[in-house]
Amino acid sequence: MNDRLTQVIIGEKNVTEKKNFVWNMVGSGIFSFVSMALSLCVIQIAGEKVGGVFSIAVTISQMMLYIAFFELRTFLVTDTNRKYTFSQYHGAKILTCTAMMFVSIAYVLVKKYVPYKAVVIILMCLYRMIDGYADIYEGEFQLNGKLYLSGKSMTFRSVLSAIALIVTLAISKNIVLSILLAIIVSFICVIIFNINIAKYYGKIKPDCRWNNVKSILYECFPFFIGAFLWVYILSASRIAVDNNMSSQSMSYYQVLFMPVSIVNLFATFFFRPALTSLSELYYGNEEKKFIKKIVLLLTMIMAFTVICVIGAYILGISALSLISGCDLHAYRKLLIILMIAGGINSASFFMYYILTIMRKAKSILIGYITSAIITAVISNKFVEMKGLEGAAFSFLVTVIYLFLYFMISFVRKMIKRSKNHGRVGN
Repeated sequence: MNDRLTQVIIGEKNVTEKKNFVWNMVGSGIFSFVSMALSLCVIQIAGEKVGGVFSIAVTISQMMLYIAFFELRTFLVTDTNRKYTFSQYHGAKILTCTAMMFVSIAYVLVKKYVPYKAVVIILMCLYRMIDGYADIYEGEFQLNGKLYLSGKSMTFRSVLSAIALIVTLAISKNIVLSILLAIIVSFICVIIFNINIAKYYGKIKPDCRWNNVKSILYECFPFFIGAFLWVYILSASRIAVDNNMSSQSMSYYQVLFMPVSIVNLFATFFFRPALTSLSELYYGNEEKKFIKKIVLLLTMIMAFTVICVIGAYILGISALSLISGCDLHAYRKLLIILMIAGGINSASFFMYYILTIMRKAKSILIGYITSAIITAVISNKFVEMKGLEGAAFSFLVTVIYLFLYFMISFVRKMIKRSKNHGRVGN
């Protein structure tokens, strides 16, 4: 039965680029959509107060998730020379997932949340940790040209666990019980769609020997710091709203922030499948093709952002008010600010991946550390002065700075590389 189910999931042996692209698009889309939809559903079913608590739990868990990620997948899919084995990456992943939960508990204790809010946050962190663990298998599938398996994994895990949470909440009105059921379903999906599939292709037993794990973590650490600070930048304005305003205001801001995730999502569609080929172009000394592909992807991200901004201006507030049950008509300007910031943020995140391929760890660290300092300084002050609009402006200011810094770092590196080679491209 197990083998038969595994064969059904794997499907035909012939893997096309179209199949990989479509399943990755579906999986990434549903994964991101579910994150947004869960907050909306909780607000609708349990009310704005519980929805506000759940929204900040989602925000914090997404931030903690990057400890579990530790950028191991990004490093894995660009490790085309196979410096490390999957077992070694797997051993490192177990350590980062464990670290995520310790840090999550410590964060809750330091913040001194009331017990109910603390439990909801910790459970959401556990729920997202499972996504962090599955990520290493999905990276291995991608490296081996089977990105469609990653898409299937994200699709079924996201949908089934979300259904478990929403149905349980609708019946019981108990958010804690609902998240617990979602955790169980998500774990079962990892066994079926990740562990069993990976076993079919080879050994997956983790190599937890410290020397091997330490070496991987050491190489990934600068990129992890960058990614973690990126998600902190993405979360800082929402945390500032939670610190300074009511749970109801947190619900409103979370709903208004959701379209930002749509821009990020489609940006990921454009560039994630291209990471391995971009790496091959760069290390194959095909600079002209490398730059041309980067310009094309940035243009696609910006074009989609313009479309989203126009759509948000015409229909955004009415649509968000309808699906959330909140009256958001006073926040049209705020939504436009967030959409523009979302597009710039997506472009800066893409440039982060480019600098990762180029192994520009120092530039990534400096960019994210300085951006995090900026947002830490201005977020609470802007919220105190201008409320939700101040939160949106703090996000916009930070991502503009980060994008400009990454672009300057990229251009300087390419100029230096061109001089060293005495040519640009072949």
